[in-house]
Amino acid sequence: MSLNTNSVGRGAGSAPVQTGITASTTASQAGGLTVPLLAGVNNVTVSVANDDAVALPKAVQGAVVIVKNSDAAHDIEVYPFTGDKVNGGTLNAADTTAIGQTTGRMYVCVTSQTSSTAGDWISLGMPAPAV
Repeated sequence: MSLNTNSVGRGAGSAPVQTGITASTTASQAGGLTVPLLAGVNNVTVSVANDDAVALPKAVQGAVVIVKNSDAAHDIEVYPFTGDKVNGGTLNAADTTAIGQTTGRMYVCVTSQTSSTAGDWISLGMPAPAV
């Protein structure tokens, strides 16, 4: 797995790029947490079977995570960090739609996790970003 920084926009700063990610073969939140994603761009290049897992970082309002599944044969599941949810769904449950082969999805955090509030990510379908 490698980590680079990629400039974006005109003076807009940069976003970390993590590539060479292998999704966890444990298709659960616990498995996904062993493959933590970064705020920024994440390129999953290996998924051994459908529904292998990765996990979003702890919810911080305004954070953006892009996940690209570069595996041509298998879907991947994206789980929230412990105590968070995706699209207002069940706490700690995976996004209800797996990321298909060679496609991507953007996640935007709309609510930060606090000691009394679950963080919430919304998912936005998108063409696979070039990484």
